[in-house]
Amino acid sequence: FENMPWSTDQVYTRTKQKVQELGLSLKVLPTLRDFDTVEDLHLFIREAKDRQNQTFSSRTKNVLQELAIRLTNRE
Repeated sequence: FENMPWSTDQVYTRTKQKVQELGLSLKVLPTLRDFDTVEDLHLFIREAKDRQNQTFSSRTKNVLQELAIRLTNRE
């Protein structure tokens, strides 16, 4: 990961190129929301509640519930 243009739109492309150069395999997962602000987290939690068929691990559910409580109490 040397000379990687971090925080740019080139990271994914450069990573794929490097993987190919090294002869490695790459599995691409679905794109998810990026969290940069508290508002981003609020939005994700609301969206997660609306997704009936979306499954989260029990740990992820617990963390999201705890964050939602803390964020609500903070407001």
